[in-house]
Amino acid sequence: MGFSVSRPQARLYEGCSPVFRGHLTFHQKELRKKQKHLHLRQAKTDLPKPIHIHFHDSNETEQPENSKHQCQATDSGNVAQGTVISGTAHIQRTAVDRVRQFLGESASAPSDSRTETAVKATEDKSPTKSSGSLHYSQRPDDPELAKYWAQRYRLFSLYDSGIKMDREGWFSVTPEKIAEHIAERCRCDVIIDAFCGVGGNAIQFAFTCEQVIAIDIDPLKIECARHNAAIYGVEDRIQFIVGDFMLLADALRGDVVFLSPPWGGPDYLSAEVFDIETMIELNGFRIFQKARHITENIAFFIPRNTDIEQLVSCSGPGNEVDVEQNFVNKKLKTITAYYGELVNL
Repeated sequence: MGFSVSRPQARLYEGCSPVFRGHLTFHQKELRKKQKHLHLRQAKTDLPKPIHIHFHDSNETEQPENSKHQCQATDSGNVAQGTVISGTAHIQRTAVDRVRQFLGESASAPSDSRTETAVKATEDKSPTKSSGSLHYSQRPDDPELAKYWAQRYRLFSLYDSGIKMDREGWFSVTPEKIAEHIAERCRCDVIIDAFCGVGGNAIQFAFTCEQVIAIDIDPLKIECARHNAAIYGVEDRIQFIVGDFMLLADALRGDVVFLSPPWGGPDYLSAEVFDIETMIELNGFRIFQKARHITENIAFFIPRNTDIEQLVSCSGPGNEVDVEQNFVNKKLKTITAYYGELVNL
């Protein structure tokens, strides 16, 4: 075990001076090198220790007590440790219960035709296709897709009702329980889902927000998202727009912006550290800057191996950021960074 001090290798957000960090180098069973800086003790590092949110197939969410940490970027470029707050979050509603609640029904009440549409499983055993979007009712022959198909109910619990995804959608959609948790934290009147894809997050936002503006440049993804929102019974709360968020941002108004830009497919996992500036095609810093033209309240959904220093630098001097690590069945899946008034929620 040794102690080292290093300078960040990746460029930081515009206007934020370099952040120096000190960290302990140590070895622990089943701990990957690329995650070491995320698992250090809070007292031993100036970087924020992310909140650990655990999701299980039993439909429960666990947030360990004393696990919530904030980090503040200072004018000097150093990172000041924020407050430690204990708390536990439980999201235990099933997707069917959420649909019924949204439609004004009790979970135990008999289902009307709208709820039955949302929960009825398809009887067609062959893949259905619409303009390139696919619903597989049986394991696909493509081994790469088959891996994600085996996890289909984690992606959409109502998958059997006819959920449609294009190929990229299988790799990029947010697991439903994580999307539910993010939606609870982002509860507001108007939320903008800047890169909505096939609708995983937009659907959950529709349960917690008055209006959802869902944008994607790909018409096929918007078609899938609209179809999937209808299955969950929330399409009337979502305004779908085919367009480029980078061009539309200056004309948009909202309380919260949710950013989940394309990560470049599963290959992002091969990198030791994910650089949001160079590895996101549109440049993560440019996307974040566009979102700030709308609001300071931003949720940034990024890969699990993202450079934490870059996320801290996005908050700007004197501001805070909440960083959450999202675990599904004890496996680290993604990171969500919260800015503005979303911090401390």
